[in-house]
Amino acid sequence: MSPFLFSCQFMLANLLIYSNIYTVPSKVHKINHSGKYFEVPGPHLCEPSPQRTPVIYQAGMSERGREFAAKHAECVFLGGKDVETLKFFVDDIRKRAKKYGRNPDHIKMFAGICVIVGKTHEEAMEKLNSFQKYWSLEGHLAHYGGGTGYDLSKYSSNDYIGSLSVGEIINNMSKLDGKWFKLSVGTPKKVADEMQYLVEEAGIDGFNLVQYISPGTFVDFIELVVPELQKRGLYRVDYDEGTYREKLFGKGNYRLPDDHIAARYRNISSNV
Repeated sequence: MSPFLFSCQFMLANLLIYSNIYTVPSKVHKINHSGKYFEVPGPHLCEPSPQRTPVIYQAGMSERGREFAAKHAECVFLGGKDVETLKFFVDDIRKRAKKYGRNPDHIKMFAGICVIVGKTHEEAMEKLNSFQKYWSLEGHLAHYGGGTGYDLSKYSSNDYIGSLSVGEIINNMSKLDGKWFKLSVGTPKKVADEMQYLVEEAGIDGFNLVQYISPGTFVDFIELVVPELQKRGLYRVDYDEGTYREKLFGKGNYRLPDDHIAARYRNISSNV
């Protein structure tokens, strides 16, 4: 199995490639875009990266979200606490991608995972109990409102937002891992076993590591779980050269693939 991938909720900058030539005038073009929301008359104000476009991420497991991901996304953040749910989302998005003429392997799937790890099971449980003491439903509701635009205090528990009632949303938030992510608590071996199982059975490509404390969640994961994954050949020990997109899809794949909908907007004749 190839090492699986991680996206730990921070932006990764594109790798810049420098040479002695800043720009080739013949390859600088006027954009001349006039759209509904903005106009761009001349050349762009900054140089393009080797990737030309950033890696395109999408999150959202609704019907519309999965359809959008199948058409546009290169990487998808998935919610789901069990293999069956994750596998359904993975298979559904990749099936939809074929409808748009895309190679399903050109979409990487990242499952959200909440990891609380300790050197012993007892240590991990102590951390879990500690985090639960500081869990704030009011804070979580405020975070939800800031991200969605819905102030749940203005609704009754029987009102619906999408397919869920407000009561169901609040109930899900009352749990440390909510409804959306797998919670893995235990020793490095136990956490690694559960992660490996999700990759092998659900067909995901990697994980979006959710933090509880900063930087403690990441420090624990790096110091305790990563070595266990590396022993199994499931986590790389070094990065390959190249852009961020190449690190995800392999050497030479530094631009959007030709089967992506955005590729049709390239000016192929000018070789840009």
